[in-house]
Amino acid sequence: MSLIKREGFLLLLLMSLLMSLACFVVFATATRDLAMKAKQHQDLSIRISRLQGKNSDDNNEEEAVNCWDSLLELKSCSNEIVLFFLNGESHLGHECCHVIYVFTRNCWPALLTSFGFTVEETNIIRGYCDAAAPSDHDKAPAFAPLPPAKCPI
Repeated sequence: MSLIKREGFLLLLLMSLLMSLACFVVFATATRDLAMKAKQHQDLSIRISRLQGKNSDDNNEEEAVNCWDSLLELKSCSNEIVLFFLNGESHLGHECCHVIYVFTRNCWPALLTSFGFTVEETNIIRGYCDAAAPSDHDKAPAFAPLPPAKCPI
């Protein structure tokens, strides 16, 4: 009789351990899913605020990026972008590059790929616009150029 009680006790112990393990797995999975959904929700809310022209990093509306206006401007330079890839020699205007820069950096980084451009094409056009952007060091040199070196011979 004690053997039957011992087997019953071991079976009950084994079942409780399995139930505890199952609860742990369910809890761990549920908290991971909640954390992932919270992150996705946060990313979405940031993108929505940017689309509305609000900058989530600071409350200064003068510095806010208005993504809807940028999207409309991007639509107006879509012909330039297509010709850029067809000709390979075409020039993208400063306004078009500025819109690409603002939109792909501040509003929707995967914008061009969602329009059907490959990742490589997107990187090419962003690289072109980054290189074509006027920089402060092009306006005035930070230091005077060095005179040519003289050979000691």
